[in-house]
Amino acid sequence: MRAEDKQLEGPELEREQRVDRPQAHEEEEMPVLAGEEVRDVGMDHRSHLLDALQLILAGEQVNLGLLYLPRRETLALEALHAAVHGSDSVGEFVFAEDRRSLLEQALAVLQANLTYGEPAQLAELQSKFGLMTGQLAELREQLSSLEDAQEERDEFHNAAKLRGEGSDGEQDDDEKPKPKSDEDKEPTLADFVSTLTGPARPEPAKPPSMLEGPAGPEPAKPPSMLAGPELPAPPPHVSTLADDSPSPISGRKAKKP
Repeated sequence: MRAEDKQLEGPELEREQRVDRPQAHEEEEMPVLAGEEVRDVGMDHRSHLLDALQLILAGEQVNLGLLYLPRRETLALEALHAAVHGSDSVGEFVFAEDRRSLLEQALAVLQANLTYGEPAQLAELQSKFGLMTGQLAELREQLSSLEDAQEERDEFHNAAKLRGEGSDGEQDDDEKPKPKSDEDKEPTLADFVSTLTGPARPEPAKPPSMLEGPAGPEPAKPPSMLAGPELPAPPPHVSTLADDSPSPISGRKAKKP
């Protein structure tokens, strides 16, 4: 074995191997990062995104979790859904002014997908987006009308509230409110029921009784058939025992007992 080979077996050999390793790494072929397959995936992704946008504008319910979109675009579609339906993902009501703001923010994110790519792909995507222009214009007009109506309603309620506070301030604290009369009282449930049965009717006047009637004159007492007129006194009874006539036997008067 030569002396040069012995020297390479030590630290010199290790140093030379470290020099050869980066050279071999540089000679390797670099992978293709943006090939045709990657561009096709990007095209499908943006096409699905615009399809979801079109369905949401049409009022359809879209399950955004099944699209597997990036978080930024998923949030943009959720904002668009809230702008169209008037409620967020948890069902909370969204006012018209906030809906207009959400619509513009969502479109700013989603329209960015039309700014890069091959001309043929961009033309196809822009044609899809052009079909939704009428829907977007109609949605903007609807939100503008709702916003004006809500502003008028808020102004009316605020004015009514201020009028109520002013009337309360002018009322004297010592002055007690007058009790409401029967005409001013609000109808209650009892009043409503009374309309079905009617008011209490007065008791009818009692007709004259044929049995009692007013006290009339006493009728004349008919003559008694038992008493009748006064009869003449009967003649005195002649006793056959104490008769003074002469006895047929003795020929003398009988003595009275």
